[in-house]
Amino acid sequence: MKINFFKKSKDLSKLRSKLVKEIGYEHGYSILRSSKTLREHEYMFSLSKEYDNYGYMSQELGEELDSLFLDDNYIVGIHRTGYTYMDDATIEKIFNEGLINNGHIMSGGMDGTQDIQKTVSLFYDFPILNGQLKAAHGYKGSEGCIVVKIPKSYLGKEDGEIKPIYYKKDSNIRLLPEFIYGYIPTDKNGMLGEIIRNPNYKDVHNLDNANLLYEDSALIKARKNGINLNSEQIGLDVKYEILAKAYIETYKRYGKRQAEFALLELINKNDTQYFTGQLNRDNLRKYVCYGDIIKTICFGINVDSKDVNSIITNFCNQMNIVDTNEKII
Repeated sequence: MKINFFKKSKDLSKLRSKLVKEIGYEHGYSILRSSKTLREHEYMFSLSKEYDNYGYMSQELGEELDSLFLDDNYIVGIHRTGYTYMDDATIEKIFNEGLINNGHIMSGGMDGTQDIQKTVSLFYDFPILNGQLKAAHGYKGSEGCIVVKIPKSYLGKEDGEIKPIYYKKDSNIRLLPEFIYGYIPTDKNGMLGEIIRNPNYKDVHNLDNANLLYEDSALIKARKNGINLNSEQIGLDVKYEILAKAYIETYKRYGKRQAEFALLELINKNDTQYFTGQLNRDNLRKYVCYGDIIKTICFGINVDSKDVNSIITNFCNQMNIVDTNEKII
């Protein structure tokens, strides 16, 4: 009598997976042997075998990174540290101050967008992360990778709560330290050192501070869902810069009296028409909303007083502009 051991094709696939995972490797952690997140897909098996035979990742490191993918609510990514000397002081600074979101080089300016993928490569499968970590040195001689772990909903990549993930420091938008999981050294042969964990990383996030900034894709998703985040989408420090720029340009063109008058009208009536330049007026209407103007100015000059005249005087003095001929519209 002929016996059919495999009633369904997926039974054969499961047996194949079990047998393949039992194959031993002499390269530390083996994706095929150890992964809890490896999907039963021909392409992934092929890649995993290739990655297992290249470089070195310890069993402990592999298990820890693999476990990051068990939570479907999070997404994991890496920032390759190209052209950067990763000594202890540099690593500690990133852990404490966050990661500048301006491209793979960790210093310099920004292009105005808040897109995590400008500086972080995101992964949905552990085998791909494994291979990219081992090959990281090929990117501008990277000495290692910063590992980040962020809730998908914060990036607008799945439904759920939308919260900010950035803040602004020294004119740079930075990923908050609590989303930075750690740092992994690597070399040109794909040999990975043990992870240096970031003590500031958190799995629970209480981000209700209106000074923080959102991922652009999350803002777009929020707007499509009818969620208004306008009052929080840009930090007070940025609002202050917008207000200061509008004041300075008005001062330069029309003089101090006109600039102060425009500021008073903005505070008292939320009226932007007395500032020079359509772009300035548009930015003020968009980003310096009625009700938070005094708060914005106080943030910039570190004043708690509720006296409008005193606040305006301090604000104007801080602008420190060379006098021009006064001119009233």
